[in-house]
This record gives sequence, structure tokens and C-alpha cells, in this order.
Amino acid sequence: MNYAVSLARQMPEFKTPEDVSQLIRHKFIADEFKPELLTSIVDVLANPTGCLVLLASKSLEDASLPIHEKWYKFNYSLEKFTETRLNELKTASVPDNGKKLDLPPPNNLIAKSFDILPEDPSMSARPQLVQQWDGIADLWYKKDDKFKKPKGIVGCKLYTADLGFGTSADATVFTTVWNRMLTEMLREFTYMADCAKLTFNSSTLRDNIDLQWTGFNDSLPNFVGETL
Repeated sequence: MNYAVSLARQMPEFKTPEDVSQLIRHKFIADEFKPELLTSIVDVLANPTGCLVLLASKSLEDASLPIHEKWYKFNYSLEKFTETRLNELKTASVPDNGKKLDLPPPNNLIAKSFDILPEDPSMSARPQLVQQWDGIADLWYKKDDKFKKPKGIVGCKLYTADLGFGTSADATVFTTVWNRMLTEMLREFTYMADCAKLTFNSSTLRDNIDLQWTGFNDSLPNFVGETL
């Protein structure tokens, strides 16, 4: 109901039937790229004369601040930047501290193709055993011909007897700690993946470690490879 009401509030701004069809998409899609408009916006944002700095501190509670807020019962002051401070902000420079700060690496997890794979009843009827390594691993595949989305799911279950996994409380604790360390180590990498609409989850179950990757099938192989 809230969503319907929010759309209704916007309807008076869309005068013609052609405009109404843009009601839902207009906040999310820019059909015309205007670099000059972006430049002017950046110029405004980068101008310190339009900057507002808020300072809140317990140390100010006993200060004799000149303005009193009626409803929330606190005192505050409001001051303009001095010319000296404005000049410092306009001519700000960052000295070299010896640290190699740079832009993050290019995100190679962003999908470039969203084509739907052609239907293949022989691969979508039931899971197919694609390859088997005797005593080590089985690789299964099942194609989805129902939902017709350029997405996939890759799952991996690790079964191991190392360190008594699945047989003792100590091993369970060790595996839990290992899984949390894995999550922490992959934090920045999974953030890049999240920006590309890819997700990775790992969990420790009773007798196996479960790994799962989801996202666009165009970049999913690269995502799985780099995670491993």
C-alpha cells in the first residue's frame, strides 16, 4: 500500500499517457547522457562555500552557546567559515606520505553479456554427471530452461576427515573460526562482487563445508575461480 501511495503522489507530474509509462522507471534510468550536466553538479559539490560542517560533542554541553533550540532543549551556535578557512579548503593539497594510495583495481566481475542460453532439454530434464575424479570429486550440471534468466548457481560441498571435522566439538569450533576468517579475508573481494550483483556464501554443516556462488552466468566462472 505504501508503494502504491508513493506512486500516486507522483502521478500529477506525468501529464500524458506516454509520460505515465515512465512513472516507475524514471528514478532509475537516464536515457540521455549529459556530461556537461554532471560537470556542473560536480563543480557545485566541490565548492566549499556550499559546505556545512556539523560538530556535536559532550564537551559542548557546558559551553555558553548563544542559540537555544525550543523543542529539543539544547544550545548551539552557527558560524560562517572564515576567509582563511575557505582559502584552505579551496587550495587543499594532500602531501605525499609514502603510502601507495590509488584507485581500486578494475572490477573484472561485471557481466558483459546477458544473453539467454538456448534451450537444451537433454541438460535441463535432470542433473547430469559431467565429470568424475575417482575418490576426489563429482561434477554435476543442470540447465534451467524455465525461468529464462542469464543467471546461474554454483554449489560446492567439501567432505574431509582432516582434524576430525564432523566428529568432535574441537573440530567444529576450529571450522567455525576458519569460516569467519575466510569471510574476513574475502571482504573486499566480495564487495566488488556485490557491486556486480554476485554473491558468495560459505557455511559449515554437520559433515561438510558448503560453498555457494550466485549471479550472472557470464561472470560467474571468473568469480568462482578468483574466490577459490
